[in-house]
Amino acid sequence: MSLDLPSRPGLRITETGLARLVLMLFTWLILVGGTPLSGSFEADADDAQGFVRTFAFLAGFLVALALAVARGRLFRAVPLPLLFLILWCALTLSWAIDPQIALGRLGLGVVVTLTLFLSIDRIGVPQALRAVTLTVTIILWADLATSMFIDSARHMVGERDADLVGLWRGLHGHKNIAGSVAALGLMLALFQCRLRTWRFWLIMVPASLMLVGSGSRTAMAVLAATLVTTMLLKVVRWRRRERVLVAVLSLLALLMAALPALAHLDAVSAFLDDPHNLTGRTALWQILVNYWLSHPWGSGFESFWRIGAASPALAFSGTTGTFAAIAPHGHNGYLDMLASTGLVGLSLTLFATMVFPLWLFFRNRRLDSHFAALGLALVLFFIFHNGLESSVLKGARVGWFVFCLGLGILASRVPKP
Repeated sequence: MSLDLPSRPGLRITETGLARLVLMLFTWLILVGGTPLSGSFEADADDAQGFVRTFAFLAGFLVALALAVARGRLFRAVPLPLLFLILWCALTLSWAIDPQIALGRLGLGVVVTLTLFLSIDRIGVPQALRAVTLTVTIILWADLATSMFIDSARHMVGERDADLVGLWRGLHGHKNIAGSVAALGLMLALFQCRLRTWRFWLIMVPASLMLVGSGSRTAMAVLAATLVTTMLLKVVRWRRRERVLVAVLSLLALLMAALPALAHLDAVSAFLDDPHNLTGRTALWQILVNYWLSHPWGSGFESFWRIGAASPALAFSGTTGTFAAIAPHGHNGYLDMLASTGLVGLSLTLFATMVFPLWLFFRNRRLDSHFAALGLALVLFFIFHNGLESSVLKGARVGWFVFCLGLGILASRVPKP
């Protein structure tokens, strides 16, 4: 089926082509935003950052929705665990501290989530990956060029954190976003492109340089953990005899890593109790846990940070009020969901983002092994990354885009070659 464009006789756009354009548009809007080189940090990413970006998101969503309705695939493209999570988050709006702000943020997350899954379902995983890879490659080369030749594409003197000065951020608002996009490019290259081909190096070169230039330690550490874990689980998936061996070796590795911590438990406890460690993350985690202990049902989805004077972050911040006042999130997506949506929301989050994707990886035998490995790597990147940042149902975040792409791959039916 195709759509006729009366403005240019003879030009026909297929539904597949239209869905591909929507996916590429959303990839750009999420990874870069509507105003490249603006310097706006991810604190603004939960809101649509202006009328143009909001209009683009809504237009793309309506196109994807119309294509799904026409094919009768509206309720088949999005995995049920995600739908249950969305429904629970919507229910928490009934007791949210600021329902209006929460509704806007949830609406953005739902629009992005549904559009990504509907687009992938419409064009299929191979074409979806081609569209995303092309867009990410363009972004990475633009990041590299601007970081090398344009001062505003690097963190400048006068930043809140002096350690950021000189680090590359490219088209993005912060070096951590640039690092995450570079990590995404590396995963697309390593698990999708064949070695020694020009496509591999076309994305590998700018991704590697941007990851190093951004100095994003979070992205580097998470990517390393993702690659190692993916390789182990890939072996376990196809070689049942090695499952016990991998499980034992993994347990031994965890034990060896835990022994030094157990031997110096007092020092570890003091480190975690100090609110200034882990770039201030421990202070935010303490605030989130303390709030949940006194509010078991949570504050309501996205009603904890940056909602004005009523923000629980201000009331529970104590001596870290200044940092809590400007923090965009709790730097731990799981604790954020606990404090905002309660234990039910956290349980649904863990099932939808961890248990369900891993179950698909091991049970979906119809999925080609290369696509399965890529899908797993993307989901694992999100799982690890979400422990240090916060991306669950936050539509304009790189982490959530990576997860939706990975789960969309794992939930698909790509036949073996």
